[in-house]
Amino acid sequence: MDPKYLFVVLLVAVGCLANLAANESGSDLDLVWEQKSPDLHDFAKKQLDDEENPDEREGSPEKSKDGKDDGRVKTSVFTFQGKVKKYVYLENSNVPDETVLVLTNRNQVYVSHDQGLVWEQVAPDDEFLDIYLDPYDSSNVYLLAVNDKIVYSHDRADNWKSFRTPSKAVPGISALYFHPENKKRLIFMGQDGCNVPFSKACRTAAYHTVSAGKRWLKIQDNVDKCQFSDKDWILCEKSSNEATGFRPSLVASRDLFKDQTRTLLENLVDLAHVQGYWVATTQMPHDELKAHRPGPFSCT
Repeated sequence: MDPKYLFVVLLVAVGCLANLAANESGSDLDLVWEQKSPDLHDFAKKQLDDEENPDEREGSPEKSKDGKDDGRVKTSVFTFQGKVKKYVYLENSNVPDETVLVLTNRNQVYVSHDQGLVWEQVAPDDEFLDIYLDPYDSSNVYLLAVNDKIVYSHDRADNWKSFRTPSKAVPGISALYFHPENKKRLIFMGQDGCNVPFSKACRTAAYHTVSAGKRWLKIQDNVDKCQFSDKDWILCEKSSNEATGFRPSLVASRDLFKDQTRTLLENLVDLAHVQGYWVATTQMPHDELKAHRPGPFSCT
């Protein structure tokens, strides 16, 4: 008999998502999701200040069934088939929902729009490897499927569409990178010439689309990562392998590497984007490392 993993959702009528705690015991995974109303926090504070609270009142058992304006805890139980491997919470700005997506170790994705009270499986006929959230717009979420397909939503996981990936994803590296202004522009990190195991022709490749995955253009080979630095420029980290002379480098282009390619750094070790700045590390003689922080990125 398969072990069951219980996802217990504790909801309070007034308030937003507060904390998520995971407690793994043996082979069972129990996740407790508790919301506390701001009114309850205020009430607890008053109790510390005054021994008696004239505003103290007990919630109505009848009203506790709808979980609204009552202050009582509402409990809902949902059992996933497998362990929770990853969860993604969609930040909301002007929308009233509380959307959460869960990926299990059985390659299933579930979504809830009401803080975990009701769950629905996304595309039950597909198996998924990962969930990607657009860092510039939390309404855009992408699910990487095992069959060279991406299932995506641009309305907070309410309606779903799909497109084919230009190649197989590379295990262990991020598959999608997002444009800061245009949700139809994506970079997909895949592989080329890898149908035969251990083939010398096998290499990583970066693909670009301006049509939300309908058409793809390969922009670079032998790269570890390609990403948008701003609305115009693309940065790519060239791999350290025989094809690149074992000299990893940082290259940039604003025309999809057609005619203009600039090599910004040689002997690249790593690249990170931190609070609006691009920070790179290069290897120097005598096993020394050098950090580069040019400021907000610009190749002009």
